[in-house]
Amino acid sequence: MTTATIYTHTDDDHSGCSHCNHTHGDHSGYSHDTHSHGDHSGYSHDTHTHGDHSGYSHYTHNDDDYRGPSHDTHTHGDRSGYSHGTHTHDDHNGYSHGTHTR
Repeated sequence: MTTATIYTHTDDDHSGCSHCNHTHGDHSGYSHDTHSHGDHSGYSHDTHTHGDHSGYSHYTHNDDDYRGPSHDTHTHGDRSGYSHGTHTHDDHNGYSHGTHTR
């Protein structure tokens, strides 16, 4: 891991690494792919992860992951739990493992 900015159009990278095009607002964490937004003290590893606070967002379009890993496409509002499947919404303090669990 290097602290160099490797690609073009990284915006507001504070004390972290931005490795690909169009990563926005990475604060004290790493943004590794295209169009990750608002990663605060965590890691955003894939395209279009939004609002990852103190956790990990690993796939496309994880929104508002607050404290826990979000491992698949389009997990929303995972707070202190794990969302492992596609389109899990508002998982609070538990585990959501399948498609479209609410």
